[in-house]
Amino acid sequence: MSKIYNDSYIYCPKLATHRTLDGFSANSVHHLSQLYFCPSCQAHKSRYDCYHNIECKFCSHCITDYSHTSNDTQRCAKNCFVCPSCTSSLTIFITDHQINGKLGKAFQFSCVYCTYTYQSGVITSPKSLHSIISSEKKEAQHQTFYKYQQQLSTASDAPVKQSETRLKNLSLSNISRTPDSPIDTLGPEDISEVRNRVEITTHPDHSNQYPVARKLTVKKSYKCLNCNTFLLLPHTEDGLLPTTNKLRVKFNAVDYMPSIKLTNTISPTILTTPPTETRNLQLECRRTFLINLMNPLEVDMKIHVGSLPYIADNFITGGNKLKFKVELSIPIPDIVIKSSGSTKNLIKTIPTACLTTKNTISKAELISRMGSALFKEKPEDTLDVSESSESLVAQGAGWSLIPLFISVQMNDETDTWDSSDLLDIKIPLYITVQAELPQAIKVLKLSKQNLSYGYWNVIDIGTYQVTK
Repeated sequence: MSKIYNDSYIYCPKLATHRTLDGFSANSVHHLSQLYFCPSCQAHKSRYDCYHNIECKFCSHCITDYSHTSNDTQRCAKNCFVCPSCTSSLTIFITDHQINGKLGKAFQFSCVYCTYTYQSGVITSPKSLHSIISSEKKEAQHQTFYKYQQQLSTASDAPVKQSETRLKNLSLSNISRTPDSPIDTLGPEDISEVRNRVEITTHPDHSNQYPVARKLTVKKSYKCLNCNTFLLLPHTEDGLLPTTNKLRVKFNAVDYMPSIKLTNTISPTILTTPPTETRNLQLECRRTFLINLMNPLEVDMKIHVGSLPYIADNFITGGNKLKFKVELSIPIPDIVIKSSGSTKNLIKTIPTACLTTKNTISKAELISRMGSALFKEKPEDTLDVSESSESLVAQGAGWSLIPLFISVQMNDETDTWDSSDLLDIKIPLYITVQAELPQAIKVLKLSKQNLSYGYWNVIDIGTYQVTK
């Protein structure tokens, strides 16, 4: 699932029956591409609303199936290793050697992406690569720390002679000092050597890092916590390659919920002049944005877009946010988005406000849609939306545009405007959707006869400077 629009978030309540918006938090909002849609509950589900089960487990490098092994098996047991620096695959080369009249072999690991290499020691008896790497980890540095650990433990049995001055100070401070502290048994040379060893481990040599066994890849199934309905179930039949990306059940939210994006208004001048986005909101002046709604279903979708008259303070960040109040207005809250149906040309399913002039196909489509507007008179800024609201709505194959008005006002007349006033604004919109059941849900033969659900969509429009 790709992240189509990164500025739009879906609010996921903790309980399925709790639909109030309690603020903007990274733990409670998710991108539409990260959610599932439960056909039984008719609600979106995040990973916190699902539980998963491992259906298949395999190595993506050698395609060995580990599905029937224990849950503790997490890495490939064969000769599949990755680079410890960049996690790319390692190629293995074998060289022959002779030690004391015995034939042996050494293994060199080389990364296919970076300059990492590792040379193993010469092995004169058959061993697996995992055993070779494991044995070579017990190098001199590990033995050195093990030796000092033994010294610390054995030194605790020997009595320590303390000076009379030290004993007198301990008695005055009423501290009982056990005479078996291991640190007193180490001489200055030993302590200096331990410190040198600690410095070595604090700054390790990355060129001597060991190869890492490749992690296994898993295929998971997801179920709704509320109704136990499968939301994602991969194919895992016998004889089917584990790398086959076939799904028996797939209820991704992007296939059943409308995609929403907020853009600036469009004008015919975009065909000749590159658009320059102004990141400012003028006091007491209304600025128009466009809500782009896209219907992913094969049936028509009736949508109601609701909003509060003012944006709550917890959706606005900025040094002087308490001085301002941001007013919202949606003149056309109800709209029916037609299905894209059998439209084969993908460019026709893209809203006009999302088209650019950076490539030939998009520019040609933009000219065909906006060309007629070049011969129309430019509307006045004081145009009454209620009188000509239909002219502010654009529709196409599976998409619609509706206006959104934003205005910034002072909370108190005594407040003063400052040129450094910046507001980072997030707009909460409550979306209500009604539609017929798509074919993928009809075959489940559920009790509900149509789609009807509502949810909060939070749109991050970025940072704007407040001007006069």
